[in-house]
Amino acid sequence: MGNRNDVQADQAEGTGQPSGPPSAGGYPLAADVLRPSLIGDLAAILGGACLIGLLSQVAVAMPGDFAPVSGMSLAVLLVGALGGAYRGVMSVLVWALAGFAGMPWFIYGNSGFDLIRDLTDVLVIVVFLVVAAVVGLLARRGWVASLGRIVLLGVLGLVLIDVFTAALVLLAQAPLAQALYEAAVRQLPADVLRLAVFVAVVWVATRFGVASREAEQAPTNTDSSTVGEGVR
Repeated sequence: MGNRNDVQADQAEGTGQPSGPPSAGGYPLAADVLRPSLIGDLAAILGGACLIGLLSQVAVAMPGDFAPVSGMSLAVLLVGALGGAYRGVMSVLVWALAGFAGMPWFIYGNSGFDLIRDLTDVLVIVVFLVVAAVVGLLARRGWVASLGRIVLLGVLGLVLIDVFTAALVLLAQAPLAQALYEAAVRQLPADVLRLAVFVAVVWVATRFGVASREAEQAPTNTDSSTVGEGVR
């Protein structure tokens, strides 16, 4: 009589669903297609930093008084969801340090150590580090396993950024009503667009990562009873 684990394994084989976690280290993410090595991590981190730098140059004007759609916040969410907490945080750090050192990939092509004198710019970097860590941790725990969870993950990440944005506005001695308006109302159309892009990219990239991991872990059939069947 088989034990309970055997029964669960048989049921998993019959339904095509994995009987346990997809990987020992958590749910497989898109960046996991790179081999777990120093070179692989460096490639993922540098790629994430370049993604943030590239999308930071994107700014789409919105009608009325709504804030323009910038790609910087979207990029921070993506590096966390696709690479995990460690790679996401390191990507933000590399992007920030390279930008302060002169790489013109802050928003609107800005760069230089002069920006570090502005407390707001420093706090924005801290916010991005926190958001990348939180999104990365949740992604590794399986929040990218389904379309619904990806939507929730994107909403949570955007809410965190908006809350921190409101806090920064308050630090600038602005009234609470203005802080809420700046962080929520003016950002709403931009957040909806960011969320749509985030969900689409993470869904496709994660499915690719899961498929690659399953292909690597697929067992090879070495049953001796099947050897030579073609010549019998």
